[in-house]
Amino acid sequence: GQAEEACPEVLDWKGDLVEELTAAVEAQERTIEAAMAQESAGVRDNLFSAPIYQAECQRVRFALTAYVRGRLRKIVRGAGHLVADDAALARLSPREHDFCRTFLDLCAKHHKAAFLRNLPPAIADDDASSESRCPPQLARAISRPPALDNFVFARVTSDLGEVLLDENTNTAAYLAKDDVHILQYATVRPLVAKGDLELF
Repeated sequence: GQAEEACPEVLDWKGDLVEELTAAVEAQERTIEAAMAQESAGVRDNLFSAPIYQAECQRVRFALTAYVRGRLRKIVRGAGHLVADDAALARLSPREHDFCRTFLDLCAKHHKAAFLRNLPPAIADDDASSESRCPPQLARAISRPPALDNFVFARVTSDLGEVLLDENTNTAAYLAKDDVHILQYATVRPLVAKGDLELF
């Protein structure tokens, strides 16, 4: 969640982790409800500990929704650039992929309804009005590419030694495990993808 929020582009979908955490929270909530429903000598203990477990479940649910909400925010902001990049599309979950396409199609319909229908027929493109998909030019025009030149905080997860960050300027840095650096995302993008750097 924290790496996703710190990264200027959409990272790989952590579907297994999300499903695992959701299942664990649901199981814990069922356990709490069952313990509270019991009428035994240990009820007093349950009354004290149940709110603590419930708060922890709520905290995990909040973290999961923040993770998904952050990803959706990035998808909305850069939808046109995501659909134009197969590698970026592959990082989305199937539901996020559908959301991205639907969002762009709705934007195209709104564009046509709000703008193109008011143009004279000679200027308005009749072929475009019959299309149900968002044209690529419009998709890129209504979205922003990820700001890969932004600087990010990164923690080194393993000893990497001297690493060439920018071939053009021959900029290198010594990256030792647990070091924290502020680096330009574009230069460390491959290291983040491999897991050698962790954003926060």
